[in-house]
Parts: sequence; structure tokens; C-alpha cells
Amino acid sequence: MEHDNSFEVRACARLLQDEAAAGAIPYCGFLVSIRDPELIRLGQQNAVPSIAARDGESQIIMNGLHACFGVGAFLAPLIVARVLTITGDINWVYWSFALAAFPIAAFIWSLPSPSPRITPEEHKDVPLPVLPVAIMVLCFVLYVGAEVGFGNWIYTYALKLNLGTEVTSAYLTSGFWGAFTLGRLLAIWVSTRVRPKTVLYADFAGCLVSLGLILLFRDSLAILWVGSILLGVFMASIFPTFLTLSEETMHVTGTMAGWFLVGGGIGGMILPWAIGQAFVRIGAGAMVTMVFITVIFNLLALVIFIRTPVKTR
Repeated sequence: MEHDNSFEVRACARLLQDEAAAGAIPYCGFLVSIRDPELIRLGQQNAVPSIAARDGESQIIMNGLHACFGVGAFLAPLIVARVLTITGDINWVYWSFALAAFPIAAFIWSLPSPSPRITPEEHKDVPLPVLPVAIMVLCFVLYVGAEVGFGNWIYTYALKLNLGTEVTSAYLTSGFWGAFTLGRLLAIWVSTRVRPKTVLYADFAGCLVSLGLILLFRDSLAILWVGSILLGVFMASIFPTFLTLSEETMHVTGTMAGWFLVGGGIGGMILPWAIGQAFVRIGAGAMVTMVFITVIFNLLALVIFIRTPVKTR
């Protein structure tokens, strides 16, 4: 059988495109003229798990893949700080990440293309469950918005409230993403023993408690650290577990998975932007409140999804 290189070509083209974007950033007056870096991150994070969601061991696989994203998010601020210390030039930060992606592109090129998925007979001609899919898309919008909003703005939040210096605020950001990584690794073990619904309810309860602590003890640096670490742990497994729950509830097609990721991309744009506007108009304290409210609405959307019947024929 002739080997189809289309998957490798698309993947490597994506990497090369991102490398070019990263390398060109120092010379661009407006980053949006290249691409939204957060959208790049979301696409790289979610593209492979959307394929793995169709496997019988999807939750284990997806938690492992998402843990790799957490490792990168944890190490990136530390690498940035180190490169700046050595070179004193922000341009080298972007070039470093751009150059580091070339070996990855070479590795992906060597991989075989995945086999096309064959739809089982019982799932053919099944109508698209519009309402459940729309609710799950909303879940992804709210979750990714909360994750990206908190992760991207916690550094500025700590600075604006005089809860840390530039160095300690950077460590706080890495602490959040480090806990996020730990949560993803723990989720691999948990997913083999606990049902997705139970995992999600526990995650949302932990997120609300964590954010509630930060809101109640707004002037405490120690509570900010504790709340951020706990939030990272509890947020970690929500995204892959959403996908697993969707697969358990209905037959997830490529179209449906694509809409889930569109929802995540929309959330990753809207809430961080809204938080930035709130920083200017209301103050830094609005950030945690907005994330807290978003998590509440996300939990409500999850409950509605679970209680919504899915027509199989």
C-alpha cells in the first residue's frame, strides 16, 4: 500500500508556520498580524486529543497528551527568564522557541499517517444531536476561557495587587502550570478508576473552592499561592474528561469534535480579552471574580448536558 504523507505534510507545515511566526514576532508591530499565539497553543494542544477521543482508552491517552502541554506551560516561563538573563534580548526568546521546534517537525515527518476511522454500521445515518453538541461546545467555551484567562493574567494580577515582584509573579505562573501538569498526570490514574461525571463534579467543586479562597483572602500572598496551585490541579483534567464524557454519551464524529475545538478557541479569545478590559475599567481584582463566575456557568452547562437526552435514531 502506498504511504500517504498528507498527515505529516500538514503537521510539519503547521510547525513551520508557527516557527516562522515566532521568529518574526520581534519585527512585528502588531502580533495579531501574524496569528494569535493563544490560538496556536490551543490548536497544538487539542488537535491530537480530538483524534484520541475516539479510542477506547481515550481518557488515559488524552490526559497523557495534555500533561505534555502542562509540562511545556510550566517550563516556558522559566526558559524565558533564563534566556533573558543570558542574552538580555527579548528577540532571542522567540528565536529559541522557533529553533526548538525544528527537531519536532523532523520527528513528525518520520511518523506514519494514522489510518482513517471506519464508522461502525450502527452509527451510520444517525442524526446530529444538535442540542447536546451545542451545550458541550458551550462547556468548552467556558472552560478554556477560564483556564487561559487565569493562566495568562495571574502574573499581572499579583503585580497589580502588590502581592509579588516580577520574579515571584513569574514563579507563581509556573507554579500554576506546574500544578496543572501534576493534575493531568494524576488524572491518568484517576480516569482508570472513576467515572467521568464524578471526576468532573469533583474538579468543579475544587475549582470553586480554590477561587473562593483567593476571593475571600484577597490580600494574602500565601492564599494566592495555595489557591492557584489547587486550581491548577483541579482544572487539569476537565478538558480531556469533557471529551470522554461526550464519547460516552453520544458517538463523537470528526465534525462534532471540530465544533468542540472551535468552542475552545472562542473561549480562549473572549474571556482573556474581557479580563484585560476589566483590568483597565474595574481593576485587577475583577479577574478572579470573572473566572469564578465562568466556572459556575460551566458547571451549570455540564449539569444541563448530562440531563439532556440524546436521540440515537
